[in-house]
Amino acid sequence: MVEFSHTGPRLAVSAGIFRDGKILLVRRAREPAKGVY
Repeated sequence: MVEFSHTGPRLAVSAGIFRDGKILLVRRAREPAKGVY
């Protein structure tokens, strides 16, 4: 698990895509949530 500390609002987007019985999870590549799904 990753811990976060911040001083103000942050925008972060994750994606879960379901198609043809398969699931695609997108991992964040930038701070502050780098590596979080």
